[in-house]
Amino acid sequence: MVTCSTVGYGDILPQNNWELTLAGVNIIVGVIVFSSLQGNLASQAQEITKTAKSSGEKQEQIDDLESKYNIAPELIEKLRTYFQNNDIAIETQSKFDIAHILRILPANLKINLVKFMYADTIK
Repeated sequence: MVTCSTVGYGDILPQNNWELTLAGVNIIVGVIVFSSLQGNLASQAQEITKTAKSSGEKQEQIDDLESKYNIAPELIEKLRTYFQNNDIAIETQSKFDIAHILRILPANLKINLVKFMYADTIK
């Protein structure tokens, strides 16, 4: 802790009570500043990791959607773009829950997806 307030050589030392108090306050402030910087850095690193994991899960679910319903590549690309640009979680109860995805999509994507998925039934 003392390193936060000195140059480390010990050639200049506090001599009276005022200097000792100032050195003590300087040590405490130094520890607080250093700790808060470390905490902020750790928090940002955790947020980046969380975001990357969430993005990977979204991509995996879109891949599942593509393989299960054989969705056209251009529609899959629109879904990928939508979920990359919007911070919306795809939270599913099971591995794949199409009803939840349909609820969170905007109207134009929802209509295109439903038309494609149920094209045989619509015809």
